[in-house]
Amino acid sequence: MQVVERRCVVATEKLCDLQTPIFPPWSLFLLPFFFQPPYILNSPSLNSTLFLQDECRNFMKVLLSRQGGLFVCGTNAFNPLCANYTVNTLEMVGDAVSGMARCPYDPKHANVALFAEGNLFTATVTDFLAIDAVIYRSLGDSPALRTVKHDSKWFRGTQICVAVEWGPHIYFFFREIAMEFNYLEKVVVSRVARVCKRDQGGSQRVLEKQWTSFLKARLNCSVPGDSHFYFNLLHSTSPIIRMHGRDIVLGVFSTPANSIPGSAVCAFDMEQLAGVFDGRFKEQKSPESIWTPVPDEVIPKPRYRWLQSIYAPVLWLLSDDCVSPVIKLLCEMWFLCNLQKTEKFI
Repeated sequence: MQVVERRCVVATEKLCDLQTPIFPPWSLFLLPFFFQPPYILNSPSLNSTLFLQDECRNFMKVLLSRQGGLFVCGTNAFNPLCANYTVNTLEMVGDAVSGMARCPYDPKHANVALFAEGNLFTATVTDFLAIDAVIYRSLGDSPALRTVKHDSKWFRGTQICVAVEWGPHIYFFFREIAMEFNYLEKVVVSRVARVCKRDQGGSQRVLEKQWTSFLKARLNCSVPGDSHFYFNLLHSTSPIIRMHGRDIVLGVFSTPANSIPGSAVCAFDMEQLAGVFDGRFKEQKSPESIWTPVPDEVIPKPRYRWLQSIYAPVLWLLSDDCVSPVIKLLCEMWFLCNLQKTEKFI
């Protein structure tokens, strides 16, 4: 029986090095029931009493259907691993692979995953502190790609919510600290980013093993009027729904904790959403300057060819336009704000 070194010391840093046997593959799904705290265990290597804490369990964070079987990733006591299993017998097929960039270390950290065209697309964090947010492609015939590491223009304080496949792109819905509003302290906004499923990555000089098709735009869920009332925090979205001949995504939003309490559901048309990425970009000419729209005459022509080049995300990756909800469809959705009394906005 395989053995995993785990250490979980309450008094220090909750490190894991506790001698705990790995159960057969079929029992992985029962680990939360087997490991119920508090258990007091003795470790010869530490010569001290150790407590098996919640964080040292194996939390399943990815469960996908793949080639007639199951693809599963778990936190594995802050050492994420992934493996393939058969559907009928839940026997492991092949060897386990690293879960880094595919599964978070901490079960409290958010993540999304999906298979498209034989590749695994994931969005999560790659470190214990949830600083390095990443969109990652792996396990397929295409080269492994990721977003640029520790660059606030790509991601900053990101909370990934949902990923969907639509057309030639994968769309990721999330919220993050807006770098274009630095002069207003920390403003959290909701966004949608997309990458091309067949992106081949950059060269050895520019964006090597990184996305060249990454773009992002703000999601605008607000009550219209002279002064918009924004619901800036995205919590989740629906799958793509076909309604009235349109592909629609429903998003659940709320206001920040230090604002007037409110929540809303906004509907977004995928055609209009994709069209935002064909609009103008926004840029910051220096670290001290504010973000301004990029003039159309500055963008090389033809635009679609330039966007396929490796230089596009180096210069501009933020769209100037926002993705607005489909107002006509809101009549058939509910759009509620929990203010002093509940009101309906159409």
